[in-house]
Order: sequence, then C-alpha cells, then structure tokens
Amino acid sequence: MVYTVSKRIYTTIHGRNRFNHIFIIILILVALVKSEAIDDKETETTTCSTTFQQRRPTLVLHGDEIDIESSNSQFKKTHWGDDGEDIYYTLHPSKDIRYIPNFLNQSIANEITSICDVRFVRSPIRGNSDTTSTTSINTLRTSESCILVPASKYLSNPHFHALKEKNQHAPEAYTTKIIREVDVAWHVSLRAASLLSWDAESVEPLQVVRYASPDAYYTVHHDHGGFYKKASELRRWTVLVFLNDVTVGGYTHFPR
Repeated sequence: MVYTVSKRIYTTIHGRNRFNHIFIIILILVALVKSEAIDDKETETTTCSTTFQQRRPTLVLHGDEIDIESSNSQFKKTHWGDDGEDIYYTLHPSKDIRYIPNFLNQSIANEITSICDVRFVRSPIRGNSDTTSTTSINTLRTSESCILVPASKYLSNPHFHALKEKNQHAPEAYTTKIIREVDVAWHVSLRAASLLSWDAESVEPLQVVRYASPDAYYTVHHDHGGFYKKASELRRWTVLVFLNDVTVGGYTHFPR
C-alpha cells in the first residue's frame, strides 16, 4: 500500500475545511503502473497507480526514473509510528512531499473498496469562491467519488455510542455496517495524524475516488481553497492513498 502526502500542493489528478485540516483522498484505479512526481514544482496531476507486492512505484525526476525504495535510495528515510517500524521517504524537503509504503494493509484496503462499491457517483467540482457553493459536473474531472462517514463527528456523539451498545445486544445489519465504516475511517485518520503529528479530529471525511478507465483524469488544480480566494477548504496537508495496482498507465504529476 502506498501513501503520498504533500503540503499545500497544487495538483492534477489523472486516472484527486479549513486551515490546519488534513485532506485525504483514497484512490482506486481501474485499468490504469507507476506513480510519478515530476520535478520540484508545486503542482500535481494524478492518473495514479501504485504497486502492491509485484512492483514498486517509481519517481520520474528531471527525466530520470528512480526506484524510491532501492537500497541506495537518494531520499531520506524516516521512521514513524508508535513502534517506529513504519517508514517514509522525503521526496522533496522544502515542499515536504513524502512517500509512505504500506500505509494501509490489504484487509483495510479491501474493506474501503467494499464499503464504496455501490456508492460511487461522478466526482463534483466545487465553486471557485465561498459565494459559489454549488457543485458541478464537468470535463475538468472525470473520476467517480464516494465520501466515507465523518468518523470524528460520530465518535464525539453520545447517541452513536448508545447505538453501538444497543447493537452489541441486538445486532442489526445496517447499524453494524455504519459502525464498521466509522472504525475504518477513524483508523485511516489516526494513521495520518500519527504520521503528521497532527490532531485526528482535523482530518476531513475521507474521499474515495475511483478512476474507472485509463482515460479518467483530474486536471491541474489546487486542493487548498486559498488559491481560489476561498475562506474554506484551507487544507494544510493533502494525502493520497492508493488502494490497488494496475497493469498500464497512471501517474501523479507535479509540473510546477
């Protein structure tokens, strides 16, 4: 499992609310092999794909293809997590772009895919200012999206805990699914918070994005609302988590 995090990055995703919040995008690729970051520039394009076991993602830097995890890697390796056994590689120190292998395990990846199986809809584009609150569907973004439940809000609600207790004594299928979705979303949030030394409550509801064809894309854009003169979506970090590998195509691009 590969996880990429970047700080206030300008992004394009092909084949991706407030200041100090963490924005997490979980990507599922269909028919899209390599994850790329190009140059040191502050933009990102994603048609992303990563590797599970058979291949590792590569970085294309100034035209050269680099194996990030090689034994003689040029990138600084840092240990993190409660036991210090997790690692990440810093791809660009000044912009704090990191690559984290095995961020989630296969079981959690499968659960996320299963949760969103029938909930995907065409990914929307939000207005370019706070006065434009409507969303639209257009050719800037051709992926499909599914939003997971806001785990921190559920966990801070006494009614949710009462529901969990009731469900232990008289389980109901729908309630059990909601409880598990909260647990999965919170697990991902805690992992991100641990990695970034941040507050898990600051993680936005997780966005699961599916690129259902090799031609699916998200054009150049900023994840930070300040670039669009918005007082909301002032995200401190963007996190990309890739759930699967594909046989051809796919990249994350930082053109400037």
